[in-house]
Amino acid sequence: MKTAIQIGTNKSGDNFFDICKEESFDLILLIEPAKRFNDIIHEIYKGFNHKIFNIAITSKDIKVAKLYNLHESGEMDSLSKRKTHPIRETTNDLEYTEVPCMTFNSFCEKHQIKNVELLQIDIEGLDDEVLLSIDMEKVSIKRIIWENWDHDDDDENGIYRTGSVIQKEVRSKLESKGFTVSDLSTRDFCAVKDI
Repeated sequence: MKTAIQIGTNKSGDNFFDICKEESFDLILLIEPAKRFNDIIHEIYKGFNHKIFNIAITSKDIKVAKLYNLHESGEMDSLSKRKTHPIRETTNDLEYTEVPCMTFNSFCEKHQIKNVELLQIDIEGLDDEVLLSIDMEKVSIKRIIWENWDHDDDDENGIYRTGSVIQKEVRSKLESKGFTVSDLSTRDFCAVKDI
């Protein structure tokens, strides 16, 4: 089964949807902890075989985490209480909700996923943490797209690592697993498994 997974779907108006339109996936799994986006996501993906999961994928084996609202319009959330986000210029008290969590490998095991054609991660600064936590011996991934978060130590709570050091670790891990890593833009990376 040709499967695509997006972690951090949000309202879904992004390049992942464009890729889904161009390629024929048998199943599209959309992981978005903020339930308020479900109707929009269903509407956008109505012509595709898709499922939405209202959970947060984390690098740590925890059951529940705080999901911070990082945008005045309510359109952006993160598990990281980020120091650098523009909303921090207007308030120090970020609103949050508690959301259920699991690791990517736990998610794949629970849903019997062994092969992933495309994995896209856009989780507001924690992409690298999640990528490092994936056991690629348990799930085969052909292509990965993820966001570059270049702010070092951006989590005010000190739970998650961000920035250049962890980016180097991710690149090294992926290359050691047979991926070719390239920059898609100043904000996004792509890794393709060498065949």
